[in-house]
Amino acid sequence: MLSGCSHSHEAELRDAGIVGNYAAEPPTFLTGPMGVLLTNASGYGAHVTAQNESLGGPQGVNSGQLFCRGTKLLFAPISSEPKKKQARGGGFAFIWDVSSGSGFVLSGALQAYAPVSSSVHATNVVKQGGGTALQTATVQMSDGTAMTFQILPGTDALGVPGRITGSGSRMPLALSLSNVRAGVPPEDVFIPPDDFTKYANPEAMADEIAARQRNLRRKTPLEFEPMQSPMRSGP
Repeated sequence: MLSGCSHSHEAELRDAGIVGNYAAEPPTFLTGPMGVLLTNASGYGAHVTAQNESLGGPQGVNSGQLFCRGTKLLFAPISSEPKKKQARGGGFAFIWDVSSGSGFVLSGALQAYAPVSSSVHATNVVKQGGGTALQTATVQMSDGTAMTFQILPGTDALGVPGRITGSGSRMPLALSLSNVRAGVPPEDVFIPPDDFTKYANPEAMADEIAARQRNLRRKTPLEFEPMQSPMRSGP
């Protein structure tokens, strides 16, 4: 498959995309009920650290950069592993619009993207408490379920939470936000680049990366011993 690719293309594939080594599906703190608590009309950027989230676990990915513009969120995970190990998993970034329940998964390794969506979305949020005290928020979903969160306010004046902890499940989900920066990210940050190839779904991109990596491992360069010049007999 890669026999016609250039050396630079192979290097890009080995570098494995945008960042990290993690699952191709968007994390649940974006697509689930917690996502609505991350939206902010003022817009911001922040470093986030997730606990009990499926961001790669053994691969060392549990944090990244989060950007918000209104109801739109962009999450770019950051791996703590060496670059060579990061390259084995491909690497994806995630765009999610809480209002529409849809978004995109982007792969820098493939220069590609795939659409994702959910039929379940938040319908109502009931908050108790406020100011600098611990708050409680119950998010009701369109499928009739609800989840309650404990919100520790952040230290900034933007209203961005400092920590959100979800209760009511066997594996509580917690998200910490730090290094919050004010500012509305550009609109085009939340749209796949024009030169990216569209795939049917994230699994198709993950399968493509895995197939290319298998082919790269099979390509073993041949090493030749230098040939000695034949001895010529004298006249």
